Amino acid sequence: LSLKTKHGGTVTTITFGPEKADRGLREAMTMGADQAVRAWAPELPAHDPRSVADALANVCRSLPFDLIIGGVRSSGGSTGLVIPYLGSILNIPVVSGVVHLRFDNGSNSLRVQQQAGKGDRRVLECGLPAALGVEKSENEPRYPTMYGRLASERTPITLWEPGPGKNERPEPLVDLVGLARARPKPKKIFAPDSNLSAAERMKLILSGGVDKKRGPASAASDGESGARQILECLKQSDILKTGATN
Repeated sequence: LSLKTKHGGTVTTITFGPEKADRGLREAMTMGADQAVRAWAPELPAHDPRSVADALANVCRSLPFDLIIGGVRSSGGSTGLVIPYLGSILNIPVVSGVVHLRFDNGSNSLRVQQQAGKGDRRVLECGLPAALGVEKSENEPRYPTMYGRLASERTPITLWEPGPGKNERPEPLVDLVGLARARPKPKKIFAPDSNLSAAERMKLILSGGVDKKRGPASAASDGESGARQILECLKQSDILKTGATN
């Protein structure tokens, strides 16, 4: 969108997914995208980045384009392979891990900066058309305007589906064999402060650590129980004397 503001042109936002993905497309149009296309084929394995890239490539072939900009990785699959596959299928230059880009009108080329580790950056140059995998930190999303919201509701989303009898769909390179549960979080092991003496560290270990020395927490959530605990704490700390009336 920043490139469009500076150099002109149009922005088309494209995704691969079911109908619920329209929400993200419309959000992009509220920020300034001109049109939206949703590619979807239920029979294609969404977990295989090659199949997703092939569907997106077919959409791109039907539209004139100079530059394809995508995220380095998706929030769903997080493979980081869709943009490289897409560039390979379309036979165009691919640069991933982009943190800054600049377009030179005179030479019709892109000057991009790519993460190189430890804060270093590679400065690369490539011609157009090209496909870029951009890091999230490259730009902050602009705030949607009311006009953009109204326009996005009126703009139809084009649905791309492969026609019947098409045999160009590649066989998936990755098969989904199952889903594994997340690893349980490891239990925290109490370690006494090393500045304490050996006797004090041993005393803390035998008492169960700092957590067990805290005041008891009531299972009830009513205010009366909590007030009693606060009152006892004030008495034990000599902040409130036992015989005080106020």
